[in-house]
Amino acid sequence: VKRRVQAGDVIISRLRPYLRQVALVDEALFRLCMGGNAVVTSTEFFVLRGRNGFDAAGLVPFLLSGRVQAALAAGQEGGHHPRFRQELLLSLPIPDSVARKLKKTAQQMRRSAAALRTSLLASRSLVAKVEVEMANEKVEKLGGQAAKGKKPRPATAKTLLMGITKASLQSESFI
Repeated sequence: VKRRVQAGDVIISRLRPYLRQVALVDEALFRLCMGGNAVVTSTEFFVLRGRNGFDAAGLVPFLLSGRVQAALAAGQEGGHHPRFRQELLLSLPIPDSVARKLKKTAQQMRRSAAALRTSLLASRSLVAKVEVEMANEKVEKLGGQAAKGKKPRPATAKTLLMGITKASLQSESFI
């Protein structure tokens, strides 16, 4: 089962908290398809959603802070796939200094997300398949010819047997 997210939600990975996986769900994700689309996340993420005027976007820097990360690391359970419990996350007190600046911090987070989105869109070289399909529909309605993409070629490989000395010198990862 996946968890459905909304624009403005904050997601935090409960798996391997030392990786510091915290993100603001950008509103642009919901405009990728005509008519909108649903966005889901793995159940390994906790979804934090604002309510009653509380904007969860302002929590991102707090959740990435050293103090919170140390608390999550200390509360993790399991060796191979360490996780922390939702109760730990919900028990973290939000300092007054963070609460006072919440709206301003949320606005800064949204501006940062918009700037990052703009930068990524301007520099990307790959186009999502759905975008090509939408563009093709428009072109065909105007009487033009749709763009055609190339299918990816399968990967190829060859077996190479090396002695341990030569292999260790020519490879970054040798077992």
